[in-house]
Amino acid sequence: MQSFFNIWNRVRKFDPSTLTPMQIIVGIAGGIVALWVIAQALSFILNILFWLMVPALAVVVGYFIWTMMKSRSEDIPAEMKKTEQEKTVEEAIANVKAALSAEQPDEETQLSETTVAEVEEEEVPLAIAQVVNPETGFKEPDISRLIEHEEEKLKEADKVNDEILSQIEARRKRLLGKDGK
Repeated sequence: MQSFFNIWNRVRKFDPSTLTPMQIIVGIAGGIVALWVIAQALSFILNILFWLMVPALAVVVGYFIWTMMKSRSEDIPAEMKKTEQEKTVEEAIANVKAALSAEQPDEETQLSETTVAEVEEEEVPLAIAQVVNPETGFKEPDISRLIEHEEEKLKEADKVNDEILSQIEARRKRLLGKDGK
């Protein structure tokens, strides 16, 4: 341990002005040799990577060729080939047709719709039903029942608040009545 401290002291107290020309030349040569060794090590590593890269590149290219040969466009169903915009347009057209047909439903359809609506109300009282907007043809949420429920909750809260305020007012009057005597 003492030798480590001796070396550390020598490095810490190193003064380049005390070097002889021969020490400077040997130091520069040693630095060049160290850089050369580092370059050789990096060259060796890059050489290994170069030879590993060739088979890796061949595997990747082979995989892409294999998948291209395997997937042929005539095997893909027509529904999968459609873009998102085409799917959206078709859905909007179907919604408009459904809305137009819903305007003139027959009795059987009306009965089934009412029973479905009754079942939905019984099972999930706050479910948001989807209603087709006839102007746009898109489904939009029908939140009227949710709004009614929230209004009922607000009315109940107002009643509770009024009761609390009346109790506070009664206590205040009682306290003022006792203080006034």
